[in-house]
Amino acid sequence: MSNTLPTLLLVEDQGFSITLFKAAFPDYTIFTAATGEECLEIHKHEKPDITFLDIGLPDISGLDVLKTLVAEHGNPYIVMLSGMNNDQYIKRSIELGAKGFLTKPYNKEFILHYISEFISKKTASP
Repeated sequence: MSNTLPTLLLVEDQGFSITLFKAAFPDYTIFTAATGEECLEIHKHEKPDITFLDIGLPDISGLDVLKTLVAEHGNPYIVMLSGMNNDQYIKRSIELGAKGFLTKPYNKEFILHYISEFISKKTASP
């Protein structure tokens, strides 16, 4: 892997959260989607390295989007987001293939943890 930063996709329907996320990571290429359908389209065309996916979307459950992405892309690096710290959501997300789970409001350090983990795994892959 080169030294380029991974591309990020934030799937979030709250404009303020999108603004904060972009401001926190100005050096990254960040795609955004406000719906599950937009997320699926962006994955087809842009193939982001890491997706931060909200469970509560206006059109499709983020868990259903996660299932679709795993089925279509094998082992995508997806971190689920939710405003609720619900053990059932966390457990189901991991069972479906998510690499992690963040409760909103999320902070930069937790997001950087997942970015670093992604980079480490990519670097370790043959």
